[in-house]
Amino acid sequence: MERETARLLAPTIETQRALSGGRPAAGPHLMLFPCGQPAPRHLQNESNDKLKLNLTEVTEGGTHLRLAAETQAVRYTGESLDPNVKSSAGSTLLIGVYNKATGTVQLCRPSRLFVMHPSVKEPAVSLAAGALSRSTEKRSLAAELGSEKSRKKLKAAAATRIHADLIFNQGGLEEDITTAMEASAPSGASLEESPEARPLLPPHNMEALSTRTAYPRVGLVASKIWSTLAVKWLAETSRNAASLQAMDKEKNMWPPFIMHHLRMAAADEQELGVLLYLTYLLRFSVASRPVFSPEEGEKGARPRHPLQRVTPPAVWNHIVREFSEPLPPHAGSSVVHRRINDSMKHKIALHAHALALWICDGKMLSSELAASLQLPEDRCAFYLRQLGCVVIPKAKDGINTELKLPLQFPRIEKRGRAK
Repeated sequence: MERETARLLAPTIETQRALSGGRPAAGPHLMLFPCGQPAPRHLQNESNDKLKLNLTEVTEGGTHLRLAAETQAVRYTGESLDPNVKSSAGSTLLIGVYNKATGTVQLCRPSRLFVMHPSVKEPAVSLAAGALSRSTEKRSLAAELGSEKSRKKLKAAAATRIHADLIFNQGGLEEDITTAMEASAPSGASLEESPEARPLLPPHNMEALSTRTAYPRVGLVASKIWSTLAVKWLAETSRNAASLQAMDKEKNMWPPFIMHHLRMAAADEQELGVLLYLTYLLRFSVASRPVFSPEEGEKGARPRHPLQRVTPPAVWNHIVREFSEPLPPHAGSSVVHRRINDSMKHKIALHAHALALWICDGKMLSSELAASLQLPEDRCAFYLRQLGCVVIPKAKDGINTELKLPLQFPRIEKRGRAK
């Protein structure tokens, strides 16, 4: 069996029934977690915080299945892939199913394979101003019937009170989850082993010794949209000087980083495909309207959003779903709109720099994507460090960041109270 660098989770019989709508599954289903396997408590059926599965059928880009696995803090989503596709070495993926009754292990091919990617969930608590707690009612009563002294004391306390609805943000939620995980982890446990610690990073292999295996192409560009990228058109265009000059004039559509690498004769089909996907992602990162609907305009002759008009539908929908968060639906409407919030801006920047590192073989200037992402250079250097790069003080040939292998990420430390 081919050695997998990411961990595989073999569902129990209970999980298989959940996947098949209450009926026994035709064969074992596999969930692949490229960012690391969930904590053990999420994998036990008797746990109160076990993975809760929801399987839906998606008809976009061909009929396939989408699996959502949720815990109290994290949501994993994955698309069904064909598990019987052989690797370049000719090996086949098999799973061993242990039978407790007979004490034997049976090897069989999985019927479905889901590549699961984590994201931090919004809190399910209500921050409505009208929801009065017991302490709120007590303060209200004191303000109405209390003495002058008690009212002054109440006013002074209210001036120093922190309201959750004013300080909540996605970044703060991620930090709270990280802190809670660190506090609950057993002694000596590493926080880096859990994908909840770094949910915004692209899939990676901590043991890889080359850039393109540390951040594999299939983790950066989903296989389901790879065939929709116009790689042959881009290859022909890159060999036409007049076409390149025309593209140079549209810097918003074709960033300088993309144009520089299009002119390099060594670019192969893999690199051209990654360049084209990075182009779409960079355009999306600076979209003038931060709210989208994935299916918006698909049924009409002319999509309303200008970016969608120049993006293949499958690529557009994938990027919108991967790099934006859903908004609560409007009353009486079934259309789900999405927005690019601060957390998704971080995710876009991290994935864009990971794609650039893949193209540059792990060595690049921290300023190369700064203009395209509309970020200062020091912010880009920060994102590169989060991906495992180091800054070279006296760089040669203009290269000032380099991906160190095997991957080592900046340590996540628990913040103490300021003294």
